[in-house]
Amino acid sequence: MLPKWKQRKYILVLLFWVLSLYDVNEREVWSMALNDN
Repeated sequence: MLPKWKQRKYILVLLFWVLSLYDVNEREVWSMALNDN
């Protein structure tokens, strides 16, 4: 089983990918938000 932080990151990436299907501009916003962390 994956460590909790890896599970969380995987879920975030999955969410990011789903959002990117809807709107490319949203994807850019998420990318900037994730890069801040």
